[in-house]
Formats: sequence, structure tokens, C-alpha cells
Amino acid sequence: MKTRHLWAFLALSITFQVVAQNQKNKYSEAGKALQKNFLEMLQDASVLAAGKEKDTTPCEPFLILQQFTKSDLLPNTKPFEAYFKNVLEDYNKKLNALQDNIILTTSSNPNESYFAAISRSRRFKDFAEDITGIKILDINKKDKDILLDFYVNHPLKKRKTITTKGEKIASAKFAECYATTNHTLKANKWKYPKVTWFIKTTVTITCDCANDSNRDEVNEAIFEYDAFVNGTLTTSNIDFEKTKGSSFSLEKVSCCPGEEDPNEDTSIDLPEDMLVSLPEQTLGVSGGIGFEQDLEEVSICLGAEYLFNITELGNSPLYIGGVAKLATASFMDFNSTTISVGPTAQLFTPISTNGDTQMTNGLTAVYLFGTNDNNGFKDDISGYQIGLNTGLNVQISSNASISLIIPIVSFQNLTFESQEGGGSLDVSNTSILLNKNNPVTLGVRIGL
Repeated sequence: MKTRHLWAFLALSITFQVVAQNQKNKYSEAGKALQKNFLEMLQDASVLAAGKEKDTTPCEPFLILQQFTKSDLLPNTKPFEAYFKNVLEDYNKKLNALQDNIILTTSSNPNESYFAAISRSRRFKDFAEDITGIKILDINKKDKDILLDFYVNHPLKKRKTITTKGEKIASAKFAECYATTNHTLKANKWKYPKVTWFIKTTVTITCDCANDSNRDEVNEAIFEYDAFVNGTLTTSNIDFEKTKGSSFSLEKVSCCPGEEDPNEDTSIDLPEDMLVSLPEQTLGVSGGIGFEQDLEEVSICLGAEYLFNITELGNSPLYIGGVAKLATASFMDFNSTTISVGPTAQLFTPISTNGDTQMTNGLTAVYLFGTNDNNGFKDDISGYQIGLNTGLNVQISSNASISLIIPIVSFQNLTFESQEGGGSLDVSNTSILLNKNNPVTLGVRIGL
């Protein structure tokens, strides 16, 4: 009997060791896969850096950067492995402190259920009720505090940034120069099980000014590489797609002082990179004005807009949604009022260094109806309009932006039917740029 118990104990111990080793291997493989994405970013960005040997600065930092190999600049995988373990395993242990009377509505894999629930919940109330099956008012304060801490401080929910520092590397050709690296990983967008990661490598090159009279020497130079990586993150699967949107920039350079002006500041500071992430959904209001008849016929409109991000084309988020607009126009004894509603698609393309300003291009199709009053003769209007627009979207905070929408071209097909009888009239027209049917609008978008 004792022998049987011993074999059972040994079998159970081996099983636990195998499971633990498989988990460890999973995180190790994820770290190595992510390291390959950093390598792809460095290789892609090197193409952008090609041809920049002739710098506009007095010294030549690009020549020194090229002396370091891509493998020199790669991150250590251990901090990323620890991050994935923390996200998928360690953090969920916080819920072990919940009282026994809380019965979590989980599947056979509770960690997976918590992970999915926190991603899909936009409010704490939704999350707490989702995983407990209990109304928020019926959860006691102690358990509610535990759930709130879990929800608010979850590494992915907080978009926690992981930074790891590399070794100090000596240049093989320039003996007085060294490079240090910092590597960043951040969840830019999370919609379970998909994650869009932002990765960045900062390379700082420091050289001793061996000859104070030689302005061709670099004192310090800072380079940045960044890119995006789409991937899948579940408790059983961590994978990454090919790196996309790689970019490269020289953030700062300072040269050794020269004899001609020892007090001259030769440093060049470029804007600090702060990645701006657009919200998943926006709700907007706008107002606009249009002109015709030598600026004597004026149209005014008020509009509302809802947009939802469905995908990204390169680094440009594509939103779809709906618009509604109330428009009035007047000219002498003529007055017109119309209401239009319909779908819209808008592509936001970042045009600034940190992405806080985007060019917007879109297509909108609406059904419209209303009335014309021409000196007492009234017509009912109905029909549709399809239009192309361009414009700008400027972030003024993490959750709000100013929008400018400029019409390019639109096509209208309208039916005018007299309220006094006498039949109807169909009219089609195409409008280009600004006029009474194509007003320029200025608005505000709020992230949801």
C-alpha cells in the first residue's frame, strides 16, 4: 500500500513539474518571438536611415550608429517573459482573496474568463457583474474593493509600459564611443484576444570629446526606432504577427565644441515622442456654414456623429458610424430646411510626429427630407446625397479632439413635390468643394 501511495505521489509531482515547465516554456517562447519583432523593426528602420550618412549637423552620428550590429541593439527577453506571466497568471491570483460566498461565473479555465471579462467590460460595474453573476449593489464592500483593484490596476487595462535597459556596448571602430539601449513594450489597443503592441528602442550613443578643437566628433546622439505589432494573447496562446509601421528618427545630437565658439550650444532637441492612441468610439457635434449666389445665399447646419473603430489600414484607424444633420438655407424670399441621416466611413491618418493630428478622409451617404418655402409656395423634399470629404482631427486631450471637415465633391438626387398639388420634379446635381449643399463644418469629438 505504501509503495502504491509513493508511486502516486511521484506521478503527481512529475505532472506538476511538466505543467510548470510548459508554462515557463510558453513565456520564454513569447519573449523570443517578441525579440524577433524588435529585430524586424530595426531592420526595416535601417532602410529608412540609409543614405543619411551626410548629416546636416556638424558631426556625423549616423556613421557611428552604423558600427553597431542589430544584435547589439536587441532587448533581453526576461522582462517581457515576466510581464506576460504577470498578465496571464500572477495578477489573477488577486481574486483568490474573494470571500467564499462569491461564486465566480467562470468556465473550466477561470484565468481565461477573468482575462476576457476585463477586456470586454467598459465599466467596473459591467466587469463585477460579469464574473460574479451578482448585481453590483449586492456585492459586499470587501469583495467589491478586491474586484475594483483588479479592474483598475490590471496591467493591460492600464496600458502599462514595460521598459528594459540593455548593456553598455563599445564601438569596434570608434574606441571612445559607447551605446546604451532602452526597450519599450506597451499594449496600444486591446480587444480580447487581439492586442496591438507598440514597441520602441532608444539608442543613446555617448563619445568622449578626445580633441576639443574637432567639431567632427559626436558628444551624444539619441536615436529612436518604433513600430506596431498585432498579436493574440490568451492564457494558452501568445503569438505575434509581422512588425508593421516601423519608423526611425534622430531625437537629439550634440557635437564636441569647436575652437571657433567654445560657448556655442550645439545640441539639437527634437520633440519627445508621446504616442497618441485614438479612442475605440467617438461621439461628436459640429456646426457648419456654406455659401452660394455670390455669398448671398447662406446655409447653416448643426450635426451629430457617432464613430466606431473597426480596423487599421497600416497605421491609419478606419472608423464607421452614423451622422445626422439639420440644415437651413435662405436667399431673399426663399427658405429651406432639411434633415439628413445615414452611414459614414472615415479614415484617420496621423500626420504629426506623435500622432496627435490626423488627416481625415471619408465617404458619407445620407437620406434627406425637408421643405422649401419660396415666397409662400412650399415643396416637400426627399432624396439622397453621397459625398467625399477631407479634413483634420486634432487631439486636445486624451479623450477629446477638434474636427474640421471640408467637402470635396457630392452628388444629390432630390424629389420636389408641391404641397399644393401639381406633381413632382426630380433634380440631380453634383457639387464641388464649398457651397450651400457642402458646408465646411467645425466640431468636437469625445472618446467613449
